[in-house]
Amino acid sequence: MNPKSVQCAQSVINALLMSGVKNFVIAPGSRNGPLSLALVKAQQNNLINLAVRLDERSAAFVALGMALKFNEPAAVVCTSGTAVANLLPALIEARYSNIPLIAITADRPKALINTGINQTIEQDAIFNKVTDHRLILDSDSGTTSKWQKSTLKFLEDLAKSPGPMHLNIHLAEPLVPAEDFWFEEVGQFKFFEHDLIELPADFINKKGLIIAGASNLASDEYVNDLAKALNWPLVAEAPSLAYKNKVSHHPAVLPLLGEEFNPEVLLLVGRVGLSRAVASLINKTARKIYIANPSSLDKVSGELVTERLAKLPLANSENSWVGKWTALNKKTEPVVTNRKQVQSDLLQVVKNIFSNIVDNSHLHLSSSLSARDFELMLCAEVAQELSERGITLSMNRGVNGIDGVVSTAFGLALTEPARAHYCLLGDVATIYDLPGFALPKGESAINLHFIIVDNDGGGIFSTLEQAGIENFDRAYSAPHGINLLEVLQTLGVKVVSPGAKLEIKSAPGLSVQIFKVEPKTKIKEVRAEIHSQMKLVI
Repeated sequence: MNPKSVQCAQSVINALLMSGVKNFVIAPGSRNGPLSLALVKAQQNNLINLAVRLDERSAAFVALGMALKFNEPAAVVCTSGTAVANLLPALIEARYSNIPLIAITADRPKALINTGINQTIEQDAIFNKVTDHRLILDSDSGTTSKWQKSTLKFLEDLAKSPGPMHLNIHLAEPLVPAEDFWFEEVGQFKFFEHDLIELPADFINKKGLIIAGASNLASDEYVNDLAKALNWPLVAEAPSLAYKNKVSHHPAVLPLLGEEFNPEVLLLVGRVGLSRAVASLINKTARKIYIANPSSLDKVSGELVTERLAKLPLANSENSWVGKWTALNKKTEPVVTNRKQVQSDLLQVVKNIFSNIVDNSHLHLSSSLSARDFELMLCAEVAQELSERGITLSMNRGVNGIDGVVSTAFGLALTEPARAHYCLLGDVATIYDLPGFALPKGESAINLHFIIVDNDGGGIFSTLEQAGIENFDRAYSAPHGINLLEVLQTLGVKVVSPGAKLEIKSAPGLSVQIFKVEPKTKIKEVRAEIHSQMKLVI
């Protein structure tokens, strides 16, 4: 007979499988051994997708990427002690994006807490501020039936309200199985479907504007249909590729518009406010409705704030309002399209991605300059072209940090190993998550290409009011001089040289392309140039 710790682990894993959870990441450890061994056996039986990462922080972000791709639950499993604390950044991102990430943490027996035993901390409530759903199990008390039923009930709560969850399991020694594992039939996970809301009639008949951001509920297709039905202009923030009535190059355009372009109402879809221009528009517009709003953003102020989607209204035939915005696009798009391109310009890298990214591929954007440059360069026509080519986008938009970008991209790619995946990020985001490139031998083959834009430090600060002040480099941009090519090659990563011509390559396997771009001082100059030209045409 298996020891109680193994019986408990078996019960938990079976409950996860029965509920339809099929994506897992483990970080090796002793205390989580019964859980890890069960998962390895389940993978060998072709029941689950399983990845192994050397450190818990990377493992958590890999699981985040798995969950983000199709809005399906993914679990990260780790040992006790400070290992658990390293899951926090990914759980925070999951909370502010409503991503169904499950943290399964092994713990020492309760009697050993605060007695000086190694790798023992108070874990039961460690994530209470970022998780709405928590479960504590103990192998010293309970039965296989009780452990399984408790876990099944726990997962039912996730189906009703997606977001991060914490399952802490106190496992007593011995931790090694005496018998082989057995598994229940894998189920199909399904979120509870909420009714659609009705938009108020007097709201629909106003001069409105849709702002669509990151959402695991509102697809680009839904946003396009919404813009078509309302016949309103659309500001689509990264990572949205919605294009119907899209305002081209909106970060540069919105701050320059006169009162005739002020909307009477805003319909906000998902996580919005990536750029200051959009945040300013939201703040100055009195009447707002938020749909597909992340549940964690419970202090958002609007006429209606809901996690649900809205029914599509009857088609609006009024064209004069949206026509003004269409005419505006015709004026502003040539400013970017006809701009003189500089080979080492970050914006040129983005434009090159538009042209050369493989059809039916997926692109993950890092926060900071990568996402902002992407949406600055994106016009309605290119957004439609990318969509029709089957390209999809994602980013860690919950709190908009550069934490775990590399590992999140790995998680995304692991869900569809045959599909081409890209990740656009900067040098600092790469350095933040270098452990994400440290893969154990024998991990699954993927098709993932990193495009790293290296300007030797935090380039985004050069676009802010701090740029150029005394001690700017020391306090903000922090030039590092790290040779990323050498570092990544040391980690066994294939680094592709861009050569004299920018080429966004995609070959099966894992590869990196590094683009050295102009000094950070040029970043603000480029934006100032675009701003002045936009001002002339508007």
